[in-house]
Amino acid sequence: MAKLYFSYAAMNAGKSTILLQASHNYQERGMHTFLLTARLDDRVGAGRIGSRIGLQAPAFAFEADTNMKTLISAEQDRQSLDCVMVDEAQFLSDAQVWQLADVVDQLRVPVMCYGLRTDFQGNMFPGSARLLAIADVIREIRTICHCGRKAIMVVRQDGSGNVISEGAQIEIGGNERYISSQYSYKRYVYVDRFLRCLVRIREAVQIKLTSLTYSQKHNILGLGKDELLLLMTDFEPQPKKASMRVNQLWSWIYCHGISSFENMTNVDKNLRLKLQKVLNLSLIHI
Repeated sequence: MAKLYFSYAAMNAGKSTILLQASHNYQERGMHTFLLTARLDDRVGAGRIGSRIGLQAPAFAFEADTNMKTLISAEQDRQSLDCVMVDEAQFLSDAQVWQLADVVDQLRVPVMCYGLRTDFQGNMFPGSARLLAIADVIREIRTICHCGRKAIMVVRQDGSGNVISEGAQIEIGGNERYISSQYSYKRYVYVDRFLRCLVRIREAVQIKLTSLTYSQKHNILGLGKDELLLLMTDFEPQPKKASMRVNQLWSWIYCHGISSFENMTNVDKNLRLKLQKVLNLSLIHI
């Protein structure tokens, strides 16, 4: 029996990867799939589905006025379809989701949709809201926050890494624009303001942290992510690892209020010992 599936997640959960893997499994068995993606998202080229790990496949690029049932019916006349797969399903309109439901009920073709549940303000996308209401099977694809816990929200940032709380619902971007988080943007706005306050205090008392020496412990409270990254490269030479460690420290300090490296349990133990020898997190120094 054909069903309408909706698999949702925050950013960077591997939704497109799972879709492409599922399509490959069908094709490997001599079956036919029909892939669709939103024309709005052309990060890997118009009419292509791409994943962060490098997998890509051609797809039909649907628009806001595309009639899904008419489109899929025409494709089924051309070749027998075993499954329809829709990437970026949050960009579907309410009417298009109902058309996909008709494909399932009338054409007897299963439809698998993959997309975000909410936008950067925690509001439902119209397509996602309708899918959550009428899909036969709803699945959550889990991803992790920088703190190591499950991420359920999407946070939008500007070019400097500052949290954005206002703007259009749809703004295409990747890792440079969005992060997945355990918390909503409102919590990140609070953290951002707190950090700015610490920076002002640091500047007011002329604490210079740009030329660190390891002859004494230095306080890292108030440092921005760029400054932390510059510091972390002394401990983690690989850029990706250094960036990951910065996100972990940031989460422990400003999201969880941890003031000791010993309690940062998802940070490598040897690295924690090194950091503890030369750095501290005490407000007393400020």
